[in-house]
Parts: sequence; C-alpha cells; structure tokens
Amino acid sequence: MRVLDCNACRTDILPAAGETATVWKPERNRVLRALCPSDQNKVFPSLKVIELRKGEFLYENGPESHFMYFPIDAVLTLRHILLDGHGCDLARVGWEGMIGLVLFRETISTPYCIQVQFGGHALRLKSGLMLTVAEKSMPFRSLLLSCFHAVMMQIAQSVACNRHHTIQQQFCRYMLDALDHGTGDVVKSTHDQIASSLGVRREGVTEAAIRLQKQRLIQYHRGHIKVIDRGGMESRSCECYEVVKRQIRELLPR
Repeated sequence: MRVLDCNACRTDILPAAGETATVWKPERNRVLRALCPSDQNKVFPSLKVIELRKGEFLYENGPESHFMYFPIDAVLTLRHILLDGHGCDLARVGWEGMIGLVLFRETISTPYCIQVQFGGHALRLKSGLMLTVAEKSMPFRSLLLSCFHAVMMQIAQSVACNRHHTIQQQFCRYMLDALDHGTGDVVKSTHDQIASSLGVRREGVTEAAIRLQKQRLIQYHRGHIKVIDRGGMESRSCECYEVVKRQIRELLPR
C-alpha cells in the first residue's frame, strides 16, 4: 500500500519530472458521490488516496484496522481463511461501494480479512471521522447501512452459490463480475488465483477454462483471460451473477 497524497481533493500539486498528474476525485466512488453537499464538505478534505497492490491485505483476522475504504479502480474482497490456509471470497467491493462497516463497533474482531483482488486506487478515511459524521446525518447513516446490506447480501448469495453451482458456473460469474469492475475485456488472473477466490481446486478451474476456450468464449494465456463472447458467458453463469447485480443496483446509488 502506498499513500499518494494527504488530500484527495487537492489539484494544486505539481507532478514530478517525467510524471503525469492524476486527480483522483472522490466522486469516482458512487457512495462518496451520493453524499449530500454538507457531508461531502466534512468528509472529502480528510480522504487519502492510496495505491493498492494485487494480493495485499488491508487487515487480517483479528482486531480491525481504523480505516474505511472507498475503491476507485481497485477491487477489494472480504475473504475467510481457515486454519489450514484454505479459504474463499465472501463478497466483492469496487467503485460502487465501500468496505469497513464493521468499525461501527471499535472493539470488534472479525473472522475474515480484506484483500486486494485487483490492484488500483482507493480513498481511505479514518473510521472515527466517519462515525462522527454519520451520527449527525441521517442520510449518511442510511447510505452506510445500504452498503452493509449489499455486502451481507453478497455473503448470503456466495454461500448458496458455492454449495449448489458448478465450478464452470462460478468461473463465469467471477469473470463477468471482474469485467464489470474493469475497463476492458481482459481479466488479469491466474487459475490459482481464481481457484483461491472461489474456494475450489485449481484443476477444476483449469477444466472449466479449457471447455470455455474450446467453445470460443474466452482466450487465456499466462494470467490474461480475454472474454470473446460475453453473452455466451452470461448464459453459462449461474443465477447469482444477475441476482447480485440487481440487488446492488437497487441498494446502492448510481
């Protein structure tokens, strides 16, 4: 993790020689964009832009970090890891949401961790400030509860999906969700990484990828998976993709 600037809203910073200035506006996250002007004035000046690397942990099992995260072009996952090291993803959050709501109780410990699934940038805010603003703003509290509900809904759907749907269906769902959070038709993930996210054997993911490639729905080479036929992938995905997509669209601001 690398903190790029102390204030996400500043535009007067000159880039170093050979660099291009990038302004990470808070409005690029849908939750922050939905805040009323008075709440934005309280929150935006304290946001910090952080650069996240794929695979790193923001906090692990145990006492929570004291931050909340609003992804911009990064994707974060709630991940449960067992004592033997195996685990699976429970929920995924990108530019449409935020993560860290468990901090409403500062002494709580969690049975899961937060990991960066796809690297990029996020805005970070100290939980203490978030709680202070939320206590005085009903619209802000309502928005945060919607984020919490969206994560809980994903967890419930993941439990049913992992129990009842095939690896190929889960693989298609993973790819479609990755495309929704990305900017193109290529997903940078290895079979090992996908298997770890889904909580299944790598061989199962490889078999699914081979079948889909033979059907000319995807092409993959050394950790780069290109979706050729999105419609075909949607038809082979389980119902969970559309259910989660619809629920998030209803719960979170556009």
